[in-house]
Amino acid sequence: LHFFFLHVVCKLLNKVGGALTGFYNVNIIDMSNQYPFLVIMIFLLRIVLIVSICMVVYVLMHRFVPRVCKLLCGR
Repeated sequence: LHFFFLHVVCKLLNKVGGALTGFYNVNIIDMSNQYPFLVIMIFLLRIVLIVSICMVVYVLMHRFVPRVCKLLCGR
């Protein structure tokens, strides 16, 4: 499930990083020499955002469609 959110989260964090640094059309990874802590922060934020989105989806599925959730989780 996290694969579907990965592209959206990466684009969002690249825009946030561009707004923080003033480089809007440059990929964050390309700026790793100038802003190494920003790249590390965005990498960690990416993980936190994807895990939190997946946990929210799991809780919602477990609450509203428990049979589908059990089937997807292999129970």
